[in-house]
Amino acid sequence: MKPGHHQLTGLRLAGLLLSALLAACAPPSGGSGGGNEPFLKRASKSGAIAITGDDRYVVQVNPEDDSISIFRTADDIRTAKLAVGDEPSAVVIGPDDKTAFVALRAEAKVVKVSGIDTGAPTIVGSVNVGSEPTGLALNPCGKKLVVAEFGEGRVSTYNTDTLASQGSVIVAAPRAVAVSNNGNSNCDDEKIVVTEFYGRIGPGREGSDTSRTGAVRIFRSNDLSEVGTVLFEPTDPGAFPIDTSTANSAVDSASPNQLASVAIVGDKFIATAIAAAPNNAPKFDENVFQYLLIGDLNGNKLGTISISDAIRTLSVSNGTTKFFMADLVDVGVVGNNILYLLAKGGEAIQRAILINNTSVTLGTPTVPQIDLQTLATKCQNPIGLVTPHDTTDQKKMFVNCWVTRNTGIVDLSQQKLVKVVEASPAPAPGSLDAKISKGRHFYFTGRGRWSKGGEGWSSCGSCHPDGLSDNITWHFAAGPRQSTSMDGSFSHGPGAQKQRIFNWSGIFDEQHDFERNTRDVSGGLGALTTGGCGNLATETRTNLTVDATPGGAPIGGLAKPLRELQEATPSCVKDWDDIDEFVKTIRPPKGRRFLDAGSVARGLLLFREGKCTNCHGGAGWTLSRRFFTPSAATNTTLTTASFNGAPIGSPHTVQIANEPASTPIAPAQVACVLRKVGTFGVPGDTTATNALELKAGRPPTARAQGEFSGYNIPSLYGLQVGAPFLHHGQAKTLDELFSDDKWSTHLLAGNAVFTLSATQRQDLINFLLSIDASTGEEAPAASSDVCPSVFPAP
Repeated sequence: MKPGHHQLTGLRLAGLLLSALLAACAPPSGGSGGGNEPFLKRASKSGAIAITGDDRYVVQVNPEDDSISIFRTADDIRTAKLAVGDEPSAVVIGPDDKTAFVALRAEAKVVKVSGIDTGAPTIVGSVNVGSEPTGLALNPCGKKLVVAEFGEGRVSTYNTDTLASQGSVIVAAPRAVAVSNNGNSNCDDEKIVVTEFYGRIGPGREGSDTSRTGAVRIFRSNDLSEVGTVLFEPTDPGAFPIDTSTANSAVDSASPNQLASVAIVGDKFIATAIAAAPNNAPKFDENVFQYLLIGDLNGNKLGTISISDAIRTLSVSNGTTKFFMADLVDVGVVGNNILYLLAKGGEAIQRAILINNTSVTLGTPTVPQIDLQTLATKCQNPIGLVTPHDTTDQKKMFVNCWVTRNTGIVDLSQQKLVKVVEASPAPAPGSLDAKISKGRHFYFTGRGRWSKGGEGWSSCGSCHPDGLSDNITWHFAAGPRQSTSMDGSFSHGPGAQKQRIFNWSGIFDEQHDFERNTRDVSGGLGALTTGGCGNLATETRTNLTVDATPGGAPIGGLAKPLRELQEATPSCVKDWDDIDEFVKTIRPPKGRRFLDAGSVARGLLLFREGKCTNCHGGAGWTLSRRFFTPSAATNTTLTTASFNGAPIGSPHTVQIANEPASTPIAPAQVACVLRKVGTFGVPGDTTATNALELKAGRPPTARAQGEFSGYNIPSLYGLQVGAPFLHHGQAKTLDELFSDDKWSTHLLAGNAVFTLSATQRQDLINFLLSIDASTGEEAPAASSDVCPSVFPAP
């Protein structure tokens, strides 16, 4: 063979080797191996803010503005703001870096947006999805969209080109979703990871510290077949309580609940959770703890980490506030082991290096935590963060600052918030929208006056995520109390709206009464203060007893109203007024979208036949209503105003009084909103009742309120996401509530001969799951509303 021929052959061989090398380094193709479609650079995850694969653009949802905002990362300029529909909740960006998908929570819809890189994005398609979509993720080639439908109770997939449905699977209250990216050329072999937001009931009794088990579901992306369910049992949160000024015992266990976010790193997932310990004295360092839950994509549990305990031992500089990261809502990833944890209530970011599956180190040697409140323009109540794909080139992390309607830019090299830019316009100063926005912030923050030392231990939202319920039964001085969903505090139907009397025992008549929760549970200064106003260090708590001595006659509850005290003292701030305006806006979850219409219609007829309207008729699906304007004079008069409880079997003889018993049970109740329907304790089981119906911190003989007077009628809003049921959470499901003989007196309260077959029971349940603010309210049954129309009568 000639030398030249040998040389030509060598060149050809080199060319073939180069081609093979280039092919190996090229991004994998989409689908099952053909073409040169773009490919995501990492695992996709749901979030309220997203970044393109080239790290050039960021897209953020603006729930209060019904829009998305797009920012150019090179100079942090907003290049576009696009109206997309009612209450955008999540966004994910396709591998072409040009297309975004946005979940509209209040519309039960997903919209497809094109041209996010052009400055003139447009909506190019939409699809109706299940109730309350909260999470979106894409498979690596961007051809399959996965939607977590929180209110519908399912996870669904859609073709991103046609938006046609590709299938769904039942998942209890799915909240966050992620799709793996193993880097090969086959998009059909990936895994879908989704969190059940609420911990599963068990193994401990309801109301105990072992009452919930966190669950993360894993499915194959090609056909939604299940790989496995990873369960996270209750674990020790660490050396709590920290405050030993009261004689409280150590917390031995806390139960994973509120699994709000999830990310995938390699072959493992990392989910955030708020763990609940409800059997301890209601107190800031004994009840809610921040957790990481770690498992692998094959369905194995790897570990649980108490972030709260890690923060407990975190060292900070003298004079620096250490935040306990209330209400973890998102997790961002850099590399294989650096995590950024976002706290909605703590309004801070915690950097964490994952040492192994059971331990982390926090912060950097110079920056223990990233405070989002350091700039003049605040980043309040953040709901999402996103890290860049390539931190050698892009060293910015972006944060969705929900309440302040802006975007925070964190410099990763400094570990510091360096800039805040407008995402959507702030409310006009002095407007009702501005008051609502302030109230929203106060409700969801654990900073400032709202928890112990402003350290971000907990917020109202810690027990009322989205303003709804954490579905946990807590032990209070009044006894076991399932967290009430606050969407029923005010009605939301047509015409004039009404306020419900608050709490299961009907003991509060205004939002201001929860000042005691801020002080006594969260350990905060509170919002009823005097003294050196404007400086929390010099403000002092306004006395909440008439004669300013321990044991003095109380103010608040159904005695002298705290709002009246706020005006009379006067208080440094009127934050409770703003919270009241916000609570009026808490939207009930959308009814389930894919129920059988015939079944729902039959269920309505059964609802009427069972005379459920005797309790759940009228505005807001409850007869409970505040029929008076609270004032010291009016409330005092109500303590002697005659009430005829005979028609509803109430032992009360006046409108406001302690529960009648051999020794009257305090605090005072509004009599006419209570109904006794046989749900106290566990009927027929005295031992179980005695163990369940105890006042926290009292001797075993101190049984809780409700045994003789019954309970304040709850609203029927939010049943799509609200289990278990009854004041003590003893009915695990609606089916159990209607089929278990223990609760038969509740079912028969309106119609003593009401019976349901299994099919009818499901019809009734389907009707209840369809109820939302748009559902026509049922008129109360005749004479069932025994409250005065107005008091005092005009």
